[in-house]
Amino acid sequence: MGLGKAGALPPPSEWKTASFERSAINPWRSPSEEADCHEVLQQVAACRGALNGFMAELFEGHIRCHVLDENERPKPRQKRAAEELIDIVHSYMK
Repeated sequence: MGLGKAGALPPPSEWKTASFERSAINPWRSPSEEADCHEVLQQVAACRGALNGFMAELFEGHIRCHVLDENERPKPRQKRAAEELIDIVHSYMK
Protein backbone atom coordinates (compact mmCIF):
# COMPACT_ATOMS: atom_id res chain seq x y z
CA MET A 1 0.00 0.00 0.00
CA GLY A 2 1.64 3.23 -1.09
CA LEU A 3 0.86 6.78 -0.18
CA GLY A 4 -1.39 8.77 -2.42
CA LYS A 5 -1.13 12.42 -3.38
CA ALA A 6 0.99 14.58 -1.08
CA GLY A 7 1.65 11.67 1.29
CA ALA A 8 -2.04 11.14 2.13
CA LEU A 9 -3.13 7.67 3.16
CA PRO A 10 -5.24 5.80 0.59
CA PRO A 11 -8.98 5.45 1.20
CA PRO A 12 -10.12 2.42 3.22
CA SER A 13 -11.31 0.68 0.03
CA GLU A 14 -7.65 0.32 -1.01
CA TRP A 15 -6.40 -1.26 2.21
CA LYS A 16 -4.88 -4.68 1.68
CA THR A 17 -5.62 -6.10 5.15
CA ALA A 18 -8.44 -5.80 7.62
CA SER A 19 -6.03 -5.56 10.57
CA PHE A 20 -5.32 -1.88 9.89
CA GLU A 21 -9.05 -1.28 9.69
CA ARG A 22 -9.48 -2.68 13.23
CA SER A 23 -6.36 -0.96 14.59
CA ALA A 24 -6.73 1.50 17.45
CA ILE A 25 -4.73 4.03 15.42
CA ASN A 26 -6.85 3.82 12.27
CA PRO A 27 -7.04 7.45 11.04
CA TRP A 28 -10.50 6.98 9.49
CA ARG A 29 -12.15 5.63 12.61
CA SER A 30 -13.37 7.89 15.35
CA PRO A 31 -11.86 7.26 18.79
CA SER A 32 -15.29 6.27 20.14
CA GLU A 33 -15.30 3.16 17.94
CA GLU A 34 -13.72 0.42 20.11
CA ALA A 35 -10.83 2.50 21.54
CA ASP A 36 -11.02 5.68 23.50
CA CYS A 37 -8.87 8.71 22.83
CA HIS A 38 -6.68 7.98 25.86
CA GLU A 39 -5.64 4.57 24.45
CA VAL A 40 -4.76 6.07 21.08
CA LEU A 41 -2.72 8.86 22.67
CA GLN A 42 -0.88 6.31 24.83
CA GLN A 43 0.00 4.26 21.74
CA VAL A 44 1.20 7.33 19.86
CA ALA A 45 3.33 8.44 22.83
CA ALA A 46 4.82 4.95 23.19
CA CYS A 47 5.67 4.81 19.48
CA ARG A 48 7.22 8.27 19.60
CA GLY A 49 9.33 7.35 22.64
CA ALA A 50 10.52 4.15 21.02
CA LEU A 51 11.45 5.91 17.78
CA ASN A 52 13.24 8.72 19.63
CA GLY A 53 15.29 6.19 21.59
CA PHE A 54 16.13 4.31 18.41
CA MET A 55 17.14 7.53 16.64
CA ALA A 56 19.38 8.54 19.55
CA GLU A 57 21.14 5.16 19.36
CA LEU A 58 21.64 5.61 15.60
CA PHE A 59 23.13 9.08 16.13
CA GLU A 60 25.43 7.74 18.84
CA GLY A 61 26.63 4.93 16.59
CA HIS A 62 27.20 7.35 13.74
CA ILE A 63 29.23 9.69 15.94
CA ARG A 64 31.34 6.86 17.34
CA CYS A 65 31.94 5.15 13.99
CA HIS A 66 32.03 7.98 11.46
CA VAL A 67 32.73 11.29 13.22
CA LEU A 68 35.57 9.87 15.26
CA ASP A 69 38.19 8.16 13.12
CA GLU A 70 37.77 4.47 13.91
CA ASN A 71 41.28 3.74 12.56
CA GLU A 72 42.91 6.11 15.06
CA ARG A 73 42.69 6.52 18.77
CA PRO A 74 40.84 9.81 19.34
CA LYS A 75 42.58 12.63 21.17
CA PRO A 76 41.13 13.36 24.61
CA ARG A 77 39.61 16.61 23.30
CA GLN A 78 37.90 14.77 20.41
CA LYS A 79 36.61 12.02 22.67
CA ARG A 80 35.25 14.57 25.16
CA ALA A 81 33.53 16.53 22.36
CA ALA A 82 31.98 13.33 20.96
CA GLU A 83 30.71 12.30 24.41
CA GLU A 84 29.22 15.77 24.95
CA LEU A 85 27.48 15.59 21.58
CA ILE A 86 26.13 12.12 22.37
CA ASP A 87 24.80 13.38 25.72
CA ILE A 88 23.11 16.30 23.96
CA VAL A 89 21.49 13.97 21.41
CA HIS A 90 20.21 11.67 24.15
CA SER A 91 18.85 14.66 26.14
CA TYR A 92 17.14 16.11 23.09
CA MET A 93 15.58 12.80 22.06
CA LYS A 94 13.94 12.15 25.47
